[in-house]
Amino acid sequence: MDNSMMTRKPFLQGLGNGLCSVYAVLNAMAIVFPARMTDAMQEELVGVVSDAFPGDAKSLIRDGAERPEIVSMLNGLARWTQEQDWPHWHYHDLHPIRGEPSEEFWDAVRAELVIPNTAAVVGFGADSRAGTRYEPHWTCVRRVADTFIELRASTEYKRVPRRDTGVRPEPRWSVEDCFVIARS
Repeated sequence: MDNSMMTRKPFLQGLGNGLCSVYAVLNAMAIVFPARMTDAMQEELVGVVSDAFPGDAKSLIRDGAERPEIVSMLNGLARWTQEQDWPHWHYHDLHPIRGEPSEEFWDAVRAELVIPNTAAVVGFGADSRAGTRYEPHWTCVRRVADTFIELRASTEYKRVPRRDTGVRPEPRWSVEDCFVIARS
């Protein structure tokens, strides 16, 4: 594989808008299909994924997306890639369960990510601490280590200590959603 594909920078959304869900999906696809995800393909897929959003563009930009809307975007992207004869891929839910220790959740995600060409799209909610740098955000998790989570993020988040996250009722940056995307 071309080394430049492995070092390509994440697709960036810019700050101040709710498109993090779209870019989390694009950054996951860059892990699943590194050779296909060029800058030109990014431009096309922004449209494909955004068009699959069940609401209007203003709503997506202003309010972001929730779990059912991510499902619509992933399904729309799957239809498009199938029509374009991309290799088959799939996604499945791995959402945290309320009361599940975050360590168990992250270990389950880590077990999924050891498979090549696999990524996780994770939705974080609010942080329980005031004045934190963490805000509600969709992102792409590329690797889970013992002490940190490595993101292929569309914003400033790159590496997050596992201890900074929690599955409610645990405190910290709330892990709310997770979709694992992989080649079939």
